[in-house]
Amino acid sequence: EELPRHIAHEKRGLKPIKNLCKTLKAPKEHQELALLSCEFHTHVHRAFKLKGATLNKLFNQTDAWRRKERFEDFLLVCKADARGRTGHETEPYPQADYCRAAFAEAGKISAKDMLAKGLQGAEIRAGLDEARGQHLQAWKESVLNDGQYQPAE
Repeated sequence: EELPRHIAHEKRGLKPIKNLCKTLKAPKEHQELALLSCEFHTHVHRAFKLKGATLNKLFNQTDAWRRKERFEDFLLVCKADARGRTGHETEPYPQADYCRAAFAEAGKISAKDMLAKGLQGAEIRAGLDEARGQHLQAWKESVLNDGQYQPAE
């Protein structure tokens, strides 16, 4: 009764992926990418609508800061998912480039900046998240308003 919609498939798909990976004895890194992609791919599909803080949260949740190569693989999976439907095979997928650019922008704010503000311990993470979220929000408004990124119709 839910088809063709896929209600909550981001979470509902996790268990079948785990089971399949176990059955196939998939390498851990492949399972991690599959689970990550299942849970967060719709965030990338909707990247232009996400707030700056939510974009930063996506980077944190996908461990993009420490696993940049896997983040690139994740973006490729998102692109494949978007193009995997009949009639959409050749459509542009600007969300991937937008996420790459947002990640680079967020990376301009570092833990050193937080230390320079006198933050310590857990305050550093909170300060980073707040500063990056605010910076990304301003960046997003700028690049979307000047037409630098055009959301696919």
